[in-house]
Amino acid sequence: MTQDINPTKIFGDILIKNSDDLMFNFRLIMLLDKNNEPSPEKRIEKAFRGNKDEADEALYESYVRGGVEVLYEKLMNGVNSPDDYVNRLYDFLEEFNERYNQNIDMEQTLEFCRKIKI
Repeated sequence: MTQDINPTKIFGDILIKNSDDLMFNFRLIMLLDKNNEPSPEKRIEKAFRGNKDEADEALYESYVRGGVEVLYEKLMNGVNSPDDYVNRLYDFLEEFNERYNQNIDMEQTLEFCRKIKI
């Protein structure tokens, strides 16, 4: 029961509603991008003064696409049953917890997954 994921568009109201988060992420990427811009002053200008170019936007978009791709690979790729989804989600949350040292209540997560109709 492998499902194909079709490309979709993001509606404008969703972008507007989340514009603060999107801008925050863009600014973080610009501030941390020492590979393309070694000067801290220029990175600050890109992040906060709107001095960005097409290369900056392409960098941001590559991060976004990369994150979605990782999520797809970890959660969806090769899944054949609802149990596979739950197992993948459980493994992903375990890995996330180990990596970021967060407290995730796995029993509560599993209970939530059992309620979801796939």
